[in-house]
Amino acid sequence: MKVKKIKVQIKSLDDALNEFVDTGKHVQRGQKTKPIIGTYIADAETARGIFTESRLQLIQVLKNKMPGSIYQLAKLLHRDFKNVYDDVIFLVDIGIVGIKENTIGRKQKKPTLLCQNILFEIAA
Repeated sequence: MKVKKIKVQIKSLDDALNEFVDTGKHVQRGQKTKPIIGTYIADAETARGIFTESRLQLIQVLKNKMPGSIYQLAKLLHRDFKNVYDDVIFLVDIGIVGIKENTIGRKQKKPTLLCQNILFEIAA
């Protein structure tokens, strides 16, 4: 799997809507537009809600220790399995973590980090 960087930008809703309108105007005039790629968050408070201390620690352990299962990850973090599982599923949903199921022997889900870097940027 190719390692990628994830760029998270903090951009107000007004700025995002203005950018959308500007792109629409360019399209109406037949001008080429550059695709806007990335993840946008409305404010720093929302970013703190998504990237909590627990989730950032989880990401760090995945990167450095590469546990073989979510259970092992929970043990390394000294956290309850259900809470770690919920955080892993959340990070899967936003594309930072992947899960590979072990098909041999006991059924286990191995979490893997899908990115090498997460870059936070405040849009101007």
